[in-house]
Amino acid sequence: MRGGSKLRALGRVEVSGTDEGAESAARTDLRARLNRVLFGQSFLSGVVRSFLTLAAGEWIARVIGVAIQIWLARELTPGPYGVITFGLALVGWFGLVVDSGTEQLNVREISRQPDRFRELADPVLGLRLALSIAAGIVLFVVTYQFSNSADAQAVLPKFALVLPALAINLRWMVLGIGKARAVAYGNIASRIVFLVAIVLLVTEPANDVRVPILEALSEATYAAVIIVLSAKAYGYVRPRIDIAAWKATLTEGYPLLVYGACRATILTADIVLVALILGHGKVGLYGAALKPVNFFLGALGLFSVALLSGYSAAPDSETSALFRRSVLLGSASMTAVAIALSAGAPVVTLLFGSNYAGAAAPMAVLAWSLPLAGMSVPYGSVLVARNRQDLLMHNNLIGAAFNVAASLIAIEFIGITGAAAVRVATYGVMLFLNHNACVKRGLAPSLSQVFAGRLPGLAPGRGRA
Repeated sequence: MRGGSKLRALGRVEVSGTDEGAESAARTDLRARLNRVLFGQSFLSGVVRSFLTLAAGEWIARVIGVAIQIWLARELTPGPYGVITFGLALVGWFGLVVDSGTEQLNVREISRQPDRFRELADPVLGLRLALSIAAGIVLFVVTYQFSNSADAQAVLPKFALVLPALAINLRWMVLGIGKARAVAYGNIASRIVFLVAIVLLVTEPANDVRVPILEALSEATYAAVIIVLSAKAYGYVRPRIDIAAWKATLTEGYPLLVYGACRATILTADIVLVALILGHGKVGLYGAALKPVNFFLGALGLFSVALLSGYSAAPDSETSALFRRSVLLGSASMTAVAIALSAGAPVVTLLFGSNYAGAAAPMAVLAWSLPLAGMSVPYGSVLVARNRQDLLMHNNLIGAAFNVAASLIAIEFIGITGAAAVRVATYGVMLFLNHNACVKRGLAPSLSQVFAGRLPGLAPGRGRA
């Protein structure tokens, strides 16, 4: 059994010969069979269990997050709320530098060698802190010098405080040692802290200057919970300076850094361009339209990490079934969500207020990015698990270039609904590219094979060049 992974085959439970015991055994056996039908073999069950733990924490945190966004949107009004949305987008960009691919690389490596958790995590934590200091200085200087309003100049530089808090958050790295619950607890605790803080301290538009500081406090809470809960089994992770390890990590993680930058471009370029072309008021509307969609994109992100951990640890004999059921689960669930969000788009006005009526149409369009993402996520996870992050990088460079060029035109001539349409088209481009990269190299079955239930033999290890 792999250390800490808790991935076990589902088996029959034997009970002594009483009638009650026999009925209990029959029920247990029925549940086991049902699990096999729905989830397949043990590694998929492990992925699903890990995902459900993460998702439970994420969904609770997101529900709290909805309350947070409604409070901020109503108390700050569209202008200051748009500044906060823009600031969080910048944190997403600079947070990529802090991460530099370390999370995904270490999910893969720790899942394969959980006994080396501290050996791998200590130098990575030191690297992330060093990168966060450098990135924070750049973020502070750039936002202070180039903000186009006094309010933005007062608010945006403070988001630099969030980066060190992000750096010490081990998050996905602890999945390899079976600590999905620590991630879930930390996520929920961080949102509770943030909600209480804004209710007490953000009660008028001028209070937007406090939001970055409260966000940093929230992220630090997230990190602290994970560190404390993980320490029970492995001791406290301590940042360590190891230049050789840092160089090796940055070299191997470079494609993932570029991939992350491209993904952040796809997720935030439209927000930045709306701010530059249409103003912060329109960003507030577009941000409100994005919130429900981002809720489910976040869930897909969690599933991607859980799948990467399980796929990396699984033997080649189990990867095809694991992959197929992951695609079916993602596509079916996200199609249902897209239909619901499109039909319920006008509800955004009830949640955020009449000032946000213009967010309904973009939300109905954005919802259809979810089924495309649900099918694309497993292909991206396979590329990382098979050490082909270079292909993932190249594909995302193309997707990001398309997104920026198309968004410039769409926002200028159509507005925020055009930006939403471009984001959906970008997810379609990424699905096509990642799908072809995997199928041509024998790393994963095609979508037609997945939906038809025909699973060919796949190339083991790294796959073909």
